[in-house]
Amino acid sequence: MRLRVKPAMTGGRGRIKKGLIMEKVLKNIWRIACYPMLYMGVQIVVSVIYIFIYIIFYVMKLVIENINTAFDFKPDEITRQILAPENILIPLLISVAVTFLILYLILKKEWAYDKLFSFGKLRASSVVMCVLFGIAFSFFIDGALTLFFGILPIKIPEQPIDDLIGGNLILELLSVGILGPFLEEVIFRGIVQKRLTQMMDITAAIILQGFIFGLIHFNILQSSYAAVIGLALGLIYYWTESIWPAVAVHIIFNTTSVVMSYIIGDGVELNLMYYIVITFISLVISLLILYILYKKRTVKKPAYNRWAF
Repeated sequence: MRLRVKPAMTGGRGRIKKGLIMEKVLKNIWRIACYPMLYMGVQIVVSVIYIFIYIIFYVMKLVIENINTAFDFKPDEITRQILAPENILIPLLISVAVTFLILYLILKKEWAYDKLFSFGKLRASSVVMCVLFGIAFSFFIDGALTLFFGILPIKIPEQPIDDLIGGNLILELLSVGILGPFLEEVIFRGIVQKRLTQMMDITAAIILQGFIFGLIHFNILQSSYAAVIGLALGLIYYWTESIWPAVAVHIIFNTTSVVMSYIIGDGVELNLMYYIVITFISLVISLLILYILYKKRTVKKPAYNRWAF
């Protein structure tokens, strides 16, 4: 005599299966989100500890210097010293080193066997295109933002962080121009995008990682163009099957922005036609290089398993 499975039992099994799937989804989301959270968390913790220690030593220095005189307490001067460029950039460099160490300890096996980051070789022709694209895209973003805020009756939002980190070219190039971009590519393209492609369609993965990359900048203006840059870097990483081209583009992009901020400065006025021409030319060059990289791609659209990991 054959036994039939009761509907209640079938429904129970269905609910268990759905529960397991939901648990898997949440686990996968956490395994992706924890790395951007680690990136931001380490920066915040290191900055707070550094500033706290700096305040203690700075106040002790003031007390010793004024031990025999009336102590002249100037809050504005103390704040200015605390927020000096080196006190922003040094914690950034320390946080990059700490984050790299944590990532290595967490992902030691995947790092050793290159199962995660795709450290493929970077050809000479690719180096040239990466340099040209990084410079052109930097000029395009700068020109587009200038035109946008120059034509529309909108005041450019103040960016106190940009003002704070300016003033020390060497530290700024190391932190903002080189080490910071390398760490961001390892996290957002090497980890986040690669894991997203294992869970969803490649187009959705590239768009989502670009959105996440913009989101972590915590500034409406910076987040808007960071998301666009993230999309371009995601495409380059996908087409070349290597993280190095994305790293090269990101470093050149940031370095160009840093150097140009020192060359042009805040006091130079450039006419509207200059920005229109430069923005148009840089956009054409950027799109042309992206098209060349697209045509040279060898990667096939990857299959994905939404319950990966």
